[in-house]
Amino acid sequence: MSRIARLPLTPNLILKARAGLKPMSRRVIVPQPGKFQSVIEPTGPGGQWHLCNDYICGPGPVDVGQEYYPIRCPYGAPGDLLALTESFRFVEPPVGRLSWYDEVQVEYLADHAIRRVYLSPDYGAKVQDWKQPYKGKPPMYMGLDLCRTWGRLTEVRAERVQDITGEDVLDEGVGQPWNGRGIEDAGGMTPEFDEQLRQRFSTLWDSINSGRGYPYASNPWVWVLRWDLISTDKRPA
Repeated sequence: MSRIARLPLTPNLILKARAGLKPMSRRVIVPQPGKFQSVIEPTGPGGQWHLCNDYICGPGPVDVGQEYYPIRCPYGAPGDLLALTESFRFVEPPVGRLSWYDEVQVEYLADHAIRRVYLSPDYGAKVQDWKQPYKGKPPMYMGLDLCRTWGRLTEVRAERVQDITGEDVLDEGVGQPWNGRGIEDAGGMTPEFDEQLRQRFSTLWDSINSGRGYPYASNPWVWVLRWDLISTDKRPA
């Protein structure tokens, strides 16, 4: 059985993900590696990520010893299911209050779609304790019962955020800077377009992460996630 990882997205980005226009995301590695450390990828399937002191890091297999420190990617590994969570609210019933173990209505705030779902006993018990269950909730509160957008991770890697390419920026869901024309119509991914796209991504990145202490200019280490979209309706069987 596949493991399930969660990835919260803003309203704008969840719509792009659902349309297949965002199959990639970058997330800050927390805590960040030290000034003279790098992130070393696993040596085999199911392997362990490690931090390595730069003065001993080199090519070839990792010989894990006292200079290597294991870290975990919280967003899963290739092959895992990925629940793309989003902002939502429960729709208040017209008369009285339904049991949280019954069928309930959920509004997805990105596009205001409403659907009926059944809550699992565990999640229903949590919701029952919320003080204001009918007010909008951020993605972190979304239970898997409610999630309507699912992917399967195909790639996980670690790199510096400024290593992003123009092609990756497009896969991050950032719009094209040349009047909506495709890359081919615009002459291909020229150095000029690559730089424009990377600048657009840096603006988006800073709008989300600069206030958290990870501005683009500081070039933080990030997890890079890529997935295939497999459902825009419900959790895959």
